[in-house]
Amino acid sequence: MSAEAIARKDGRHLERASRRRTGSGAAVLAVFYASVVCVSETPGNDAPRMIAIAGGTVVVALPGGWEESKNGGATTLTPSDTGACAVRLLPVEKVGVGFQEWFTEAWWRFKEDNAAEEQVPAKHYPAEDGNEVAAAYGAFLDRGGARVSVMYHAVRRGCCVQPVVVLIGDTEAASLHMTDILTILASVRFPEDPSAGAEPMAVGNSASDEELDSILVGEWGSTSATTVESYTFTADHSYAYSGLLQSSFGGCTMSVFNTVTGKWSMNVDRLTLQEERFRQKSADSCGSANYDDKERPVATHVYPFRIKRGEHGLELALLNLKVGEMTYRRR
Repeated sequence: MSAEAIARKDGRHLERASRRRTGSGAAVLAVFYASVVCVSETPGNDAPRMIAIAGGTVVVALPGGWEESKNGGATTLTPSDTGACAVRLLPVEKVGVGFQEWFTEAWWRFKEDNAAEEQVPAKHYPAEDGNEVAAAYGAFLDRGGARVSVMYHAVRRGCCVQPVVVLIGDTEAASLHMTDILTILASVRFPEDPSAGAEPMAVGNSASDEELDSILVGEWGSTSATTVESYTFTADHSYAYSGLLQSSFGGCTMSVFNTVTGKWSMNVDRLTLQEERFRQKSADSCGSANYDDKERPVATHVYPFRIKRGEHGLELALLNLKVGEMTYRRR
């Protein structure tokens, strides 16, 4: 499943939240704020279970009536009776800086990516059983214009951090599921130090910008059962992207092919992609309008990134906090 398809799937939670919204985001955040001192002490009534997250394994208590699904590199927990709230466990990160420094940077990136307003500053809690916790609160507008409350939460042990994002679209969902959400957050723990013997990964990349420039130049790609994506970066700081999403259902085949060209730049741990042309072709073998070819609005995207050595060689990891880590292999 492509990043675009994952985003659309997760977006349905927010769209349903918009239709069900019964109160202000500020009221939801007030509940969060009143509960924050209890997060590290709230006992879970449900048996903890091990969940494999991209980059590591954590313990989570999944309350009755909650469901688990995998979206890209993230795991999403949702109550079965509403789509107005969700708990997203993002890929585990290895960091080589202080936890507070990492959290401040990660929370800033989330606010920037989502145009979120901070309503309660970040708070840090002492390590317990080797795990340290930090949390911050804010709100942003989803694509439907509804105000969504967000809690950005993280647990650290050793050099590994488990980021967690809680999204709540209305006060009804907060009232019904706040106890469950706090149970989940209080239960998230690394059962043992996952970084034992591991090399810490600093926020960003340890190489200089000039070295990273030369490493980035070339073609990077990703292939799955339904998608084929590639980025080509050139030394003159131009780039080209192509992505094919194809799915079949009931004898019909639907496909979307995107091509983008533009300019790229790099600053410490951020890769900026400034689109100059975005063309989209779509086809539906069973639709009334079987083919469409049009220019799409262009945008600028800023991704926290890292270049790492994977099992099959160099990998480019772009972090989208809504989707998770998107990984492309050197070709």
